[in-house]
Formats: sequence, C-alpha cells, structure tokens
Amino acid sequence: MANITQQYNNEEDPWFTSFFQFSTNCVKAKIAGNQTILLLFEDLFENCPEKSIQGLFPLFEKVINQGIALEMNELHLCTKICRTIMEKLTVTHDLHFRGILRKFLANTLPLSHQSGLNIRGEFNNNSTTLDPITSENSQKQEGRIYRNFWNLQ
Repeated sequence: MANITQQYNNEEDPWFTSFFQFSTNCVKAKIAGNQTILLLFEDLFENCPEKSIQGLFPLFEKVINQGIALEMNELHLCTKICRTIMEKLTVTHDLHFRGILRKFLANTLPLSHQSGLNIRGEFNNNSTTLDPITSENSQKQEGRIYRNFWNLQ
C-alpha cells in the first residue's frame, strides 16, 4: 500500500478512482457495508505519506458525498479519518487544507452529532486555578505580565 500511495499525486488516477467507485457500488448494492469503505480509507490515510494526502482527500470526499448514508458509529469513523489526516499536516503550512477538512466535517456531520455537543450539559463551575496566587506572588506576576506585554510591542 505504501508503494502505491507514494506514487499517487493526482485524484484523477484511474486505478484509485475505479477501485473506490467499485467499493461504492458494492456498498450501494448491499454487498458490502458502509464501514468497509471507511476502513479502506482509514488504512489508506494512515499509511500514505503526507505529500499524497491532499491528492487523495478529494476522492474520499467524493465517495462520502455520493449518497452513502452513514450511521452514527460510521460518522465517528469518518471523524477519526479526518483526525488522522490532521495529525499528519503541519499547522503552519497546511492551513487551507485544514479548512477544507473542517468544512467537509461541517457538511458531513449532522448538527446533533456528539462531536459538537455537550451531551451531559456540564461545564467547569470551579473558579479556582491550579496555581493559587498570594498577594506577594501577585505583584511579581503583574510585573512579569507588564514587562511581557510591553516587550511584545
């Protein structure tokens, strides 16, 4: 798999396109389940090098948007795939592609999905900090904050 993905740099590659089209047709014909195609993509993105991800993602996006109805547990697998992709990307250089991933997730996941909800409705009620500040330490810390603030300018 690694040798194939290292050579891959174009989403129009007929081998990849026809393979995932075949997989999608199997899912639509109920020969295989949705989870099968998601597991194929999960293995693909876990094993492919960073430079091939941007070329492969449009294929993943196309397959998911072709009308495959994903169940709740399959949506979690979809978010896991996107998380795997995000972990391989650099924070500074791949900002545009990270935005594409977030937009894809926003369009794919329903508003009621657990990834965007606080199901238990809990939040931090404690107004305590991990490092309690005494009045003596408070003046030192304010001095450091003041110096750091003006050093930024």
